[in-house]
Amino acid sequence: MALKKKLTVRKVITFVMLSVLLVSLVTWYFTRETLPGRVRIATGPTGGLYHDFTLRIKKLLEDRFSLEVELVSTSGSNSNRQRLLGEAGAELVDLAVVQDGAVSMKDLFVVAPIYKELVHVIVRKGRGMDSIPDIDGKRVAVGLEGSGMQVSADNILNHYQLKVERRSVSFRDLLTDETLDAAIVTSGVFSADLREVLIDERFVLLPVEDAVAFEVKHFFFKSATIPVGLYSEKPYSTPSEELKTISTTASVVVGQDVNEQLIEAVLGTIYESELRQEFPLLMDRDEAAELSTLRLHPVSRKYFFPQDDIGEIATLLESISAAKELLL
Repeated sequence: MALKKKLTVRKVITFVMLSVLLVSLVTWYFTRETLPGRVRIATGPTGGLYHDFTLRIKKLLEDRFSLEVELVSTSGSNSNRQRLLGEAGAELVDLAVVQDGAVSMKDLFVVAPIYKELVHVIVRKGRGMDSIPDIDGKRVAVGLEGSGMQVSADNILNHYQLKVERRSVSFRDLLTDETLDAAIVTSGVFSADLREVLIDERFVLLPVEDAVAFEVKHFFFKSATIPVGLYSEKPYSTPSEELKTISTTASVVVGQDVNEQLIEAVLGTIYESELRQEFPLLMDRDEAAELSTLRLHPVSRKYFFPQDDIGEIATLLESISAAKELLL
């Protein structure tokens, strides 16, 4: 009699567990998110590296999925944040690229760190600027209003306690505006605009000699170097010697109400396609995981750290097993 009762209890438990599993699967199927038909991505100025990167993402997403991607040109990181959150009357976007540390991450999440950005201090030759302190009192292009580049430039100027004539213009204006003495540029090294300026014999790069001290004072910056000949080998090397500088990171970010299927699609496109062959600056998955911040989106955290999910599943199974033992 006791054995028969025990077998009946086991059957009931098995039936209940299978019913719960079936209901869960049906609920998931009918309530799951699907990819939106149209996606908007805030980039940066046309011709910049943010724009170049998102052009490649657009093509790959449209090739891999049934969706249309619209790129929205902006002035940079702060403008992109406003568009993600719909602030100041800005039209909403689904994704954006921002410079780490350039904007508040309140209500935003990182999908993926994508590539390093180096700080370049560019000066016009023949105007007595042999080191960064010599920029004091000069006319300096600090980047467009709303750009992360402008935030980095202000950090440099404040660190060296320099008072300059700040001009909120693109560093490319150095090529045409002779009144500009210098520019402080934060960019990935494959920027075509940056290379165009640096191979011009009228300009030279200065080192950030206090790079290590700068790193200590600023969480989002790391000391780095610009290798000899990075921008040109012929007819002369640019730079002509290895230079100390600082770096930060460009990241893909989203707002709070983003479609989670979209995040999965973007992560797969970044790390499981031919993108790295076309865009060599792109970090690999392991490097990106090491740089992941506390504001990493939960979907991204599962992607970069799948072992955490395995631990949760193991704990759940142990709990079910323990409950079963108690009931039996």
